[in-house]
Amino acid sequence: MKLLLRIALSLVAALVGLPLLLVFALFLFSNQNDVVPPSGNPLDALAIQNVHVINTETGDLLEDQMVIIRGGVIQSVSESSAAPADTTVIDGNGRYMLPGLWNMHTHVSYPIPGFRLESMPALVAYGVMYARNLNSDCFGITCSLGYSVDQFRALNALVSQGEMLGPELVGLGSYPVNGPPEMGLAMKNQPAYLAPSTAEQGRELARYLKRRGVDFIKPYSGINRDAFFGMMEEAKRLDLEVGGHLPQGVFLSEAIEAGQRSVEHAVQLPLSCSDVEEELRPAIAHFLALNQEQRETLESEQPEDYEYVRSSKAHYRDIINRFNPERCQKLLALWAEADSYYVPTHVTRWAETVMHTFPWRHDLRADYVGDLALATRWNPNAENYIELFGNQPEQEQAFIDHVVHGQTLTGLAHEAGVKVMVGTDTGDTLIYPGASFHDEMLMMVEGGMSAADVLHAATVTAAEYEGMEEEHGSISVGKAANLILLRENPLEDIRNSHSVDAVYYQRRYYNRAELDQVMAGVKSRAKGISHYLRNGWDIVQAAFAYLTL
Repeated sequence: MKLLLRIALSLVAALVGLPLLLVFALFLFSNQNDVVPPSGNPLDALAIQNVHVINTETGDLLEDQMVIIRGGVIQSVSESSAAPADTTVIDGNGRYMLPGLWNMHTHVSYPIPGFRLESMPALVAYGVMYARNLNSDCFGITCSLGYSVDQFRALNALVSQGEMLGPELVGLGSYPVNGPPEMGLAMKNQPAYLAPSTAEQGRELARYLKRRGVDFIKPYSGINRDAFFGMMEEAKRLDLEVGGHLPQGVFLSEAIEAGQRSVEHAVQLPLSCSDVEEELRPAIAHFLALNQEQRETLESEQPEDYEYVRSSKAHYRDIINRFNPERCQKLLALWAEADSYYVPTHVTRWAETVMHTFPWRHDLRADYVGDLALATRWNPNAENYIELFGNQPEQEQAFIDHVVHGQTLTGLAHEAGVKVMVGTDTGDTLIYPGASFHDEMLMMVEGGMSAADVLHAATVTAAEYEGMEEEHGSISVGKAANLILLRENPLEDIRNSHSVDAVYYQRRYYNRAELDQVMAGVKSRAKGISHYLRNGWDIVQAAFAYLTL
């Protein structure tokens, strides 16, 4: 079968590759074609009058203010008066001003065909001006479709120099670190420590990633306990941050005490707050320590045990029914005292509950996502959930209830003092670049946080996490003037955060018409001929990479 697949790929490469190479030579396509230059009107001395300033530090509203900006820095915030003669004056017309938003879980470039860097200008158009990227490196065959950390640093330099429209990438994470069975083909001809299964391999991986220059290690769900704790121990010694998934075989309390700086996704906290955890995690830990051959033996000889540990999805109803408030409060108190943050990404959880339905296929926001991403990722995921739910309304309802339960626990976590940030998993299925950030803020409010709390999480908390609070995160004198103007007040209703009317970013002012032009460009790039050529070339590169393994 593999030989036939290689022959088929060879034929595809031969038939498709040469014409594409000629086209690329003709049009000089390269990674630089992913760069979208800024438009907007550059303004270094600016006075924005008659604007209501939202203080994200306190949650207060300062009405009828004038904000003076020089050289991209806020010079003053005061009651509206005559603007200095040397400034360009913009009438705020009673709009509401926010500092730039921080998306603390993104994948601005996904290592799959159909999703290059189209998301970056879209994020800015929705007010997201800072992004923490959770997958910023590659190895082996994954580099045929992904970007290395050095390429991401070069990309970020283009952004910071004003040559490309996109958010500032404030944190570049490693590739997702998983166990050997989960990494599969990507590990062929690669050092074993890249998918560690022992404590020593985990330590060697931390040393390798430190040399690579990533800002943090991203653990994934399938790394086993020995490898995880070895990696954590060495990362701490190297002063290398770790933030990502909670490994399924590790208790949340253990990860926090080991120093995991951020925990992503709301799928694990419900389990950690349930008595089910005491039974399920040890079983999963045992499973994750098995190699591929041992897993296959377990599946054939003990199918019930195999199915029990395969996915926590099967336990959603039990997890809800066996919620333990005392256990949860104790855990959240531990978390609140630690230097560890929570990024629940509720939009990705909700995607699981609607992926199998058809309305999303008619969502106009999908026009800003490449057709190849829809074909290779979105639609197949939808088919998987159609198969999963089938005629099982009880299982479907368990999913929905589990998601709502996770939202509620985010509210409880915040109330307990856990430092919560906003992230969306940009690049994942049913996540619309920029727009989904505002959906995420709504879901956090629905979980029990106030609008002011969520805006604080989306700005101040994120800036503090990155150690950038002295210059970013709020509208204050001396801080960077990356700003959003909203038509409606988000403190009254967080849904009003969608009403982005203008942004001032990197000394350029974009009114609503110019933001519409940015989004039109995103759509054109996602659907235009250059998109197909770029991603067709990606497919050819991936095919050749596979053939040379």
